[in-house]
Amino acid sequence: MAVVGVRPFESFPDFGAIFMCNKTTKNECFGSGIFGLPHPFANFVKEVKAGMLLFLFEYEARKLYGIFEATSDGGMNIIPKAYRSSGKSFPAQVRFRVVWKCCPIPEDSFRGAISDNYYEPSKFSFGLSKEQVERLVWLFHSRRVRVEKSPNVKNVKKDSTKSSDNMDFGCAAQINRNSSSGIPNIEFHTVVNCKTTSTDSLQLGDYIPLSD
Repeated sequence: MAVVGVRPFESFPDFGAIFMCNKTTKNECFGSGIFGLPHPFANFVKEVKAGMLLFLFEYEARKLYGIFEATSDGGMNIIPKAYRSSGKSFPAQVRFRVVWKCCPIPEDSFRGAISDNYYEPSKFSFGLSKEQVERLVWLFHSRRVRVEKSPNVKNVKKDSTKSSDNMDFGCAAQINRNSSSGIPNIEFHTVVNCKTTSTDSLQLGDYIPLSD
């Protein structure tokens, strides 16, 4: 992936995270099921917990891909040889799976959802708050090209003291907090007629193959 657009140690993933890639490393991400960042981001990636929602920013095209779920806690060298073909090292890694297969969102369309993270016009930090995750899920909701099984995605936030709250995504996705455990849940319900209204649906070759 890339150091482009982020300052190390600036923020941590409270409820989700954005990883970075270019066109080449994007294909390696999907081929290996691993997101990775350079060594200076090790502490950040180690804060990513299994169940958190993840997103992938392709910085050459300035597009955001989603929605993904961490299937492991972040660590170092989960797949030591990952990204070797790129000639670079991205040892801070986390495993992921696809939750929704969606058309990518251009930066102009998602910038407002994470506006607090921007510290320069084209640079932003990786860590996502609960509200930012909710906004991104809502944006991707209208861009789905295929809905996976109906997972309950748990995003772990440590030492949470916020009150119970809920956000409804039109019976397609819902974020709620378990008041006893302090762990928010995002529930995705299968939608039978899953269509995208975006013209980006004609460019799916730039995304993940739709066949499993």
